[in-house]
Amino acid sequence: MNRYIPARGGLAICAILLLLTAACSNSPGFDNARAVKIAVLDDTRADTAAYIRRHRAAIDSMPLHSDSDCRALYKALNRLTFDLHLNGDDSRAITLLHRTLNILQNAPKRSIGDTHQLLNTHVRMGATFADMGMPALSVDYYQRGLEYCNDTIYNNFRAMLYNNLGIIYGQRNMLDRAEQYFSKSLAIDLHQKEHEGASLSLGNLAEVYTLKGQTEKALETLQRSLDYTDQRKHPEHLARMRIQQGSLYAELGQPDLALQRYKIALKQYTELDNRPGMVDALLHIGDFWLGAGQADSAMKYTHRALEICRQHERDDDMVSTLRSLSDIHRAKGDYLQALDLMTNMTELSDSLREAESRLRLTNWSESTTEQRPADERLPLLWLVALLLVSGTLLLTLVYLYRQRRENRDRLQSLDLENKELTMQTECMQREMTSLSLEKLKLHEGLNDISECLRTVLTELSPRESEKRDTLRRLLARVNNMADFDANEEFKLFFGRVHPNFYNTLSERFPDLTPRDIRLCAFLYLGMTTKEIAVLTYREIRSVDSARNRLRKKLGLELNDDLTAYMRSI
Repeated sequence: MNRYIPARGGLAICAILLLLTAACSNSPGFDNARAVKIAVLDDTRADTAAYIRRHRAAIDSMPLHSDSDCRALYKALNRLTFDLHLNGDDSRAITLLHRTLNILQNAPKRSIGDTHQLLNTHVRMGATFADMGMPALSVDYYQRGLEYCNDTIYNNFRAMLYNNLGIIYGQRNMLDRAEQYFSKSLAIDLHQKEHEGASLSLGNLAEVYTLKGQTEKALETLQRSLDYTDQRKHPEHLARMRIQQGSLYAELGQPDLALQRYKIALKQYTELDNRPGMVDALLHIGDFWLGAGQADSAMKYTHRALEICRQHERDDDMVSTLRSLSDIHRAKGDYLQALDLMTNMTELSDSLREAESRLRLTNWSESTTEQRPADERLPLLWLVALLLVSGTLLLTLVYLYRQRRENRDRLQSLDLENKELTMQTECMQREMTSLSLEKLKLHEGLNDISECLRTVLTELSPRESEKRDTLRRLLARVNNMADFDANEEFKLFFGRVHPNFYNTLSERFPDLTPRDIRLCAFLYLGMTTKEIAVLTYREIRSVDSARNRLRKKLGLELNDDLTAYMRSI
């Protein structure tokens, strides 16, 4: 199964590009930069992690007397939030980014550098929420960011925002819309000769073509992306391209090349300590082996991905990993474990959606108040409160409806799986019943041979001692071969397929002998008199007589249909 997760590679590229963005010229007294610095120092005061304290000390020592000082402060803030993201502390990164966003949005005046940082923060917020598995929030921030791109000097950011919007729509399988956004991003990058951005947009377009089934076009577009890629500056993007190549080679029926590309990507992500990328590569390799019918190899790589998710609390990656593990257990026939994993995955996915809904409501509340002067906020308190209650109620109803629909779908899926398991079990039991009939036939045949040998033995004269000894040895071998209870084995397997038959028959007719009950079972299976005679090595007349005796014991007339009567029990 191909995974469409370009947000991970895209986030790294965007972060590197954004760290290079600068320009704090025309700053109105550097008030905005100072406010951001104070907020960052205040928010990180209680942090004890060594890398955060190192960043905090560097920011604390920065003067703000020039444009270059302002630029350095924003770059330091971007490095801090990016390191927080790499260490799995997305909530801390979001807190800092959100404080920065509030300061810059509510500033009475903004320099070009402030607007650059404002756009940078929108991109970072959207990318972080995308990595956390909250795509709706990502779209909100990307769309808000586009509203500030009202000048051609912000075209780089417009291209980034278009690209990341394309990623979100691609993840939602809205491929035509994703292709439109990637094409817009590519047009801007090519016009401005931004090779790095063009490489990223082409790579994402290649994934869209892959999902559309346009494999040759995807491979061609991917090669164009590699032509624009500076492999030394952007190794993470190169690793992502390797995974895409692997997926395309797999589609083209070249598994060796596909596996080679996946393993190269895993090695590159491991050297870079890029955990989301490592998980992505491991899951691709796991899917490769699962598709090749080697579930144990798939399990090994998928468990490595699971360990990374557990160690670094990557909930969004955990959802994909649990889904892959469920697929592997289902392929191995371990349906209960597969169902348990699928349930855990659904619960985690639901919790992410619930958290996203709460955050969207909070962000909406803040956005309705943060852009108004302080003296205009108080008269709107009741209106905002009413809207908040209404919004909460609406979200709750939507959530409950989705839960009900998903629970219904899960129950239907469980019911389908149970039916499949029941059918498989019944099929196996029928096969075992057929085998037990064959063994019963063999047993009856051996008994018949044994009787014949005894008859011949009694007819030999005492002087034919050599023949008598040979016949005794042969008789002993036949008896050894027939030394198993075929009747009990047949009864066991027949009872598993038709569990109530023997009990009902014994309760209603307690005088039936074991041979009578066995004949009833043969009739229930629809066997004819001739088939029963062949199976038991008896004459047809003998079987007919047994059927007539059975009719009398059951209280039936001679012309009554025994088979139909057995089916009615």
